[in-house]
Amino acid sequence: MTAEQWRAALVQLGVPEYRVDPWAPVFADNMPRMGRRARAHFVAQVLHESGGLGRLVENLNYSAERLCAVWPKRFPNPDRARPYARNPEGLANYVYAGRMGNTEPGDGWRYIGRGLIQITGRSNYELIAELTGMDVVTTPDLLTEPNAALLSALAWWGESLPEADDMSVEQVTRVVNGGLNGLDERKRLFERAMRVLEDA
Repeated sequence: MTAEQWRAALVQLGVPEYRVDPWAPVFADNMPRMGRRARAHFVAQVLHESGGLGRLVENLNYSAERLCAVWPKRFPNPDRARPYARNPEGLANYVYAGRMGNTEPGDGWRYIGRGLIQITGRSNYELIAELTGMDVVTTPDLLTEPNAALLSALAWWGESLPEADDMSVEQVTRVVNGGLNGLDERKRLFERAMRVLEDA
């Protein structure tokens, strides 16, 4: 697909026109050949994860009540959550400590979700560095640049979802999200991507 075809497709998929221009050539230059369903899955998932290409860094600015809903085991009541409410760095260092390869103090915040598919945790940043040659371990904010954001998502996808062409939206979402958050929106985007990308 050309940059102009990607531009039209992304607009049809709900990405605001003002946001499409920097992304269309990045997709045109970097998207590999994929099966029809795998490509629709990929596009649907990255659009959902990035809020339509508008959010490349995880938002951890939660109220105490929302923390209880998102992490009920860690925050069984608002009193337990209050020290981390509206405290993204403290929250990341608490909920991500000792997980996903995070071993050093501050790793939770240093390796919060970034990029189109929200690469999270030191081990995933190390994987992306190995697969792409980009030094995202030392410079995590590289993943907020369009080219690196897409390349990292594609690299992670190739390692994590090589059979995506034969998977359901639910199966793909569990791998991407670790659960089924936003499943209805992901399904809607997948069905639309199947039509829009086929037309292109």
